[in-house]
Amino acid sequence: MLRQLLLLVFAALGAAVLSQGPSFADQYVQNLSGRIDELQRSIVAIERDVAANLGRDESVSVLRARREKLTEHRGRLADAPPGLRLVELIRGYDREVADSALFDFQPSLPLTIEGGLHAVGGFLIGRVLGWLLLSGLGSFRRRSRTA
Repeated sequence: MLRQLLLLVFAALGAAVLSQGPSFADQYVQNLSGRIDELQRSIVAIERDVAANLGRDESVSVLRARREKLTEHRGRLADAPPGLRLVELIRGYDREVADSALFDFQPSLPLTIEGGLHAVGGFLIGRVLGWLLLSGLGSFRRRSRTA
């Protein structure tokens, strides 16, 4: 009975850990997309500033102001309590960032097929690892009793 319970615990832990993989990958893609989008905006802004005969200092100043605004917003989001993060997101809402995030958005719970498959895979791997661990302990106990 205890053995079956321990196998279930190992399986559940495996499912919980692996089910987070797709969510991490989604967040990574969102972060990467944001960096690419920001670089694209920077290139367009510099090209626009050059066409308008703005100097390097003015062009860099515009980019620094945007970076400062986004950095402050990220800090406020990071510092906000979990229940108030959405409120802080709305307070500092940036349309370009929101559009990019919405384009790549997927639920963070394993409610996607990919998350479900990872959870099942983690469940099976956890069960097998638990079985191997418990089998190894059982054979170790048997050897120590006979010695």
